[in-house]
Formats: sequence, C-alpha cells, structure tokens
Amino acid sequence: MGIGRFDSLLLLSFGGPDGPDDVMPFLRNVTKGRGVPDERLAVVAEQYAVFGGKSPINGLNRDLLDSIEEELSDRGHDLPTF
Repeated sequence: MGIGRFDSLLLLSFGGPDGPDDVMPFLRNVTKGRGVPDERLAVVAEQYAVFGGKSPINGLNRDLLDSIEEELSDRGHDLPTF
C-alpha cells in the first residue's frame, strides 16, 4: 500500500495539563456541569504530583509524533503531520 493517497496525518488526544498551574483549571473544565466539588478535584489534582504536576500524555504524544515524522522521513515520505 502506497502512502500517495494521503495528504497529511493528524494525531489527536484528549490531552491534559502541561504544568501545576494548569491542573485545577483542566479538571474543572473536564468536569464542568457535573457538580464535582473542588475538594474532590483537589484530591485528583494531587495525583498529578507523581508526574511533576503535569499529564504525561502530552509528552508521550509529542514523542510519538516525532517518531512518526522521523519514520515517514526515513521512508522518503513528505507528509505533513499535525
């Protein structure tokens, strides 16, 4: 199968907070309209401390996209990635 029938690659993820100051706003946004009390969100926010106060998924996805771009380049494909 050739890659010629594709014009780009889009990698999507739900994402997460990028730093400690982003954790509570992220959690409030994700739980908006569900009536989750700030006390519960604070308990969940503490779990991000294990990862340096951020979500590991963002870095993992950046690494994945870098690997995909490298592999495409190694195979001679000039495919934009987003």
